[in-house]
Amino acid sequence: MRKILNAPACTRQYLGWCLMMALLFGCATDTRMPDGQDSIETPQDAAVGSLLQQAGNASGADAEMLRITAAEILAETDYPQQAREVINQVSQPESLDQQWRARYALVRASIEVQRNNPDAALGWLSGNLLPNPTALESAARYQFHRIRAAAWVQTGNFADSVTELIRLGPLLSEEEKQVNQNDIWITLQKVADANLATLAQDSDSYELRGWVELARAVRAEPYNIRSQLDAVGRWRERWTQHTAAITLPDAITTLQIAWDNRAGHIALLLPASEPVGNAIQEGFVSAYYQALGEQEGAPRITVFDTAGVTDITPLYEEAIAVGADVVIGPFNKELVQQLQQLRRLPVPTLALNYLDNRARVPENLYQFGLAPEDEISQVVDMAWRAGHRNVAILTPQNSDYLRLQDTFASEWEARGGIVVARGAFNGDNEYPEIVQRLMNIDASQARASRLTRVLPRSEIEFIPRRREDIDFIFLMVSNPQQGRQIKPTLAFYFAGDVPVYAMPTINDGVTNPTANGDLDGIIFTDAPWVLPPDDPLKQLVNQTLRPSAGVFQRLRALGVDAFRIYPLLEQMADGEIAVLPGSTGNLSMRYQAIRRELQSAVFVDGLATVNEGFPGGGLN
Repeated sequence: MRKILNAPACTRQYLGWCLMMALLFGCATDTRMPDGQDSIETPQDAAVGSLLQQAGNASGADAEMLRITAAEILAETDYPQQAREVINQVSQPESLDQQWRARYALVRASIEVQRNNPDAALGWLSGNLLPNPTALESAARYQFHRIRAAAWVQTGNFADSVTELIRLGPLLSEEEKQVNQNDIWITLQKVADANLATLAQDSDSYELRGWVELARAVRAEPYNIRSQLDAVGRWRERWTQHTAAITLPDAITTLQIAWDNRAGHIALLLPASEPVGNAIQEGFVSAYYQALGEQEGAPRITVFDTAGVTDITPLYEEAIAVGADVVIGPFNKELVQQLQQLRRLPVPTLALNYLDNRARVPENLYQFGLAPEDEISQVVDMAWRAGHRNVAILTPQNSDYLRLQDTFASEWEARGGIVVARGAFNGDNEYPEIVQRLMNIDASQARASRLTRVLPRSEIEFIPRRREDIDFIFLMVSNPQQGRQIKPTLAFYFAGDVPVYAMPTINDGVTNPTANGDLDGIIFTDAPWVLPPDDPLKQLVNQTLRPSAGVFQRLRALGVDAFRIYPLLEQMADGEIAVLPGSTGNLSMRYQAIRRELQSAVFVDGLATVNEGFPGGGLN
């Protein structure tokens, strides 16, 4: 029912009429859904059953129209497979009048969007069954723009999706316009900076140009709420007739609330006396002092050292007792799990690790960390979009990496890929043997040995061959040194042309083209903080603090992001902020857990180089 209730008044009234007519004039007893599921439980099910029964007793256009109506109800109530089964029974939609041809095409497109087939949906919307959208009735025109906007989002074309949402405006009531304003704003956040600039330059629409300029104004300083509010004020003075100037999106309205209720005291719960906690604290405090120089009202910070702590509750309660408005931490996973057991958390708490069981997450508990699962998911996405289907996996022989190997294999196979080989090594001296087995070189050599036993050696010319069913290799190493040895070993055993993907651990963040020349061609993901060009804050941190590489750079980035996002946690949780560009990656939240989309990179001439054009890689 959610989709029906969110539809405009004209659509709700029409669907309500369909349901009422079907229930009044059709038989609703002992009726089954198209896929044979159990008996009717809702008015929608009863209406569909009645319409299909009537269609079975009718013929020609009457039967076709009844089936289209049934498919519309199923599509609107989130039964795309059943809707598809029903609409497939409509054999001659081109014989119907213009209104019904349009409804047939629209429900077809709606089903394809729900099945995540945006290209097919856009095909139905541009086919010859639909007239020019301006010739459609208001309900159909609404459906056209709504479905088209959703399809463009699925293709990643957010700019065109925004255009469709803007065209919806005149068809909506005042209440519905506010919802649409919010949808426009959320979609605009997903448009890449470069595309946003192009959209602003090319737009000849006052409404679209105004939206784009508002997004650019707010995006200029994504973590400085005071500057954002000032920029919005200047924008409203210029775009006085714009719909957003009259009624701002909720996300901007709540920015003012966030500023008015900003924290005055933050408790930082970290193992500060340990290298890991110290690195996070360095990043956090660096971002704090940067904010202190840019805006007034920066909060007071109290650090609680959790090194050696086995029970977080007393320390957490102490932080609340001294007046903390926000708690950042803890970092240790076991301590984060303990927070989950508390009946309630009195203040927003940003844990720097993730819960294992997310079935019950207390209110006010948010999770953020450097989860390798994020990194694995992005490699799966990148490799799949690049057209790869068969993978060989190579990892260290330890429990953590073998668990991650299983995680990758499960995700890859769920996508439809095949894991054709796995290998695990204990030490440097095992690389040749493991690679030979991975690439099936040892089997090739064994075949040659068998031949030499039955044929004269003078008649055999043996050239080892590797297996040909591997599209790419996923190299899950724990440090660059392992990669520097394994990559040449792969080339030695005839796999130098096989694409190699890796996790961020392949990159230590140190500029050393001589040492890293053996990593050339390896594709990986990493935090923007670790990749060129350097963040200005990182340059300042590196000038004032000791040099740091690899994992500690990423932990500093985690601290930077933790400080920058804590005032925006509620907006992210409510969906008002879809994505934030962070030092650890593009940040989004789902179920109170923040996820990172890292940046794609590749080693070229021994240098980690941002790989903007790679399918599925790069940051928007």
